[in-house]
Amino acid sequence: MNGAAWVMGATSPLGVALADYLEARGLTVTRHRRAPVDQPGWLAADLSGEAGILALEAAVRADPPGLLLWSASAFPGGDQANDAAEAGQVFAVNALAPWRVGRAHQAALEARPVKGVQVFVSDLAAEEPYLKHPVYSLSLGARRNAIRMLARQAPPAVAVVTLRLGLVDVPGRSRPEETRLARRDTIPGRPATLQEVLAALGAILDRPQAFHGATLPVDGGMGLRRL
Repeated sequence: MNGAAWVMGATSPLGVALADYLEARGLTVTRHRRAPVDQPGWLAADLSGEAGILALEAAVRADPPGLLLWSASAFPGGDQANDAAEAGQVFAVNALAPWRVGRAHQAALEARPVKGVQVFVSDLAAEEPYLKHPVYSLSLGARRNAIRMLARQAPPAVAVVTLRLGLVDVPGRSRPEETRLARRDTIPGRPATLQEVLAALGAILDRPQAFHGATLPVDGGMGLRRL
């Protein structure tokens, strides 16, 4: 794997922490955001539309990073929850963009050929409040299927892994009600820590092929609550 990494969705508190960790490991990190930016080390692309996805596909084909870490996601708005345009944007960010960019990344690595890793971050704590929204739920189902297909079709030198987060204490992101829920309903009785998330990511990077096709939960017991 070359020493380059792209972090998609790098403006959230979690995205910032993941990008900072990769830089501390010695990787050259390019951080993605939606809004235009004229600053070294940043890549701007609005993944809610065709133009942004096409631009990112072209960029990843031209200079594929060894690591593609996908933490970008979109959530439905309040009063616009049933708006058709917004629904299309949510689906594009959550399902279409990771599939198409992931395929372009794999093809570019195979053509070189070089080793690579794709890590897709799923955040249960962020997703749960929106699961009753039909388009959002459909976008998550499509995203999971897209990641499975990427894992099945990946070249032998490319590993595809899902990092499933949930109740994680991330400075600037965590809410008090999440901490109370963790103490009440989960086996550990506390949220997972950011250090545990970074340790899981480190394990993936140290032995990527050992985790190919797997989902690693770091969710504070959110997926295994007390009965």
